[in-house]
Amino acid sequence: MKKNRKTVITIILIIVTVLAIGFFAYSKTHQSSIKVAADNTSDNSTVSVSAQAAVATPPIEPPKTTYSGKIPILMYHYIRDYADQSDPIGVGLSVSPAKFAAQLDYLQLNDYKTITFLDVEKNNVPPKAIILTFDDGYIDFYQNAYPELKRRGMTAVSYIVTSFNGGRYLDDSQIKEIADYGIEIGSHTISHLNLAMTSSVRAQKEINDSRPILERVIGKPIISFCYPTGKYSDSVVSTVKNAGYKYAATTKGGLADFTDPFRLYRYRMNSETNIASAIK
Repeated sequence: MKKNRKTVITIILIIVTVLAIGFFAYSKTHQSSIKVAADNTSDNSTVSVSAQAAVATPPIEPPKTTYSGKIPILMYHYIRDYADQSDPIGVGLSVSPAKFAAQLDYLQLNDYKTITFLDVEKNNVPPKAIILTFDDGYIDFYQNAYPELKRRGMTAVSYIVTSFNGGRYLDDSQIKEIADYGIEIGSHTISHLNLAMTSSVRAQKEINDSRPILERVIGKPIISFCYPTGKYSDSVVSTVKNAGYKYAATTKGGLADFTDPFRLYRYRMNSETNIASAIK
């Protein structure tokens, strides 16, 4: 009886030993598997990051202009007969309808071709191209300049201040009419503020919000801008660029160099200007 009991105990000890050895072996194997899996995961993660780096988004290139030559741009304000000596600024900004018509005749006889910034954007710039710009959207443009341009098949750019509407200024229907003819409409802000002396928040509103207002009126994109009173800063120029405009006109005198399309010079036209001398 004692012998049988010893035999049973021996068998139980053997079984326990075998189970312990098996469990120990399993544990080692499982830990190795986990390590291999972890190593593989780490490798895969490294490969994944490397792959992402290999297909990283290329750097954004600065916007390219379609034209980088030089074009004379004429700057007009009023086309009217005006000789009030108590208003020298108004006189200096005025060109009589008769003189304006004579200037257009000179351009036509000397083979100048009037174009717009939309033409420049399309690289549609003929020899002896010239751009005529009219600041502020005065009603006398519609009354005196627009008929003369139409009569000669010429075009121009009219810079509109969106809050100056009707009365002394073009209203929406007139803006739409001249745009449908082929006059380019450009932005001259909402209220004609000196942007260089205005807060950045207000400047952004004047620059950004005027564009969609005009686009709703004419149903066409607005790509050109004019700095009110010719005042601007580097910050203002950046805001104009970021707003989506392609070109911006200053009041600085000289030939417009389109390698810097946001600081375009213009020739100021007044009652004393000799156009032949101004654009040579």
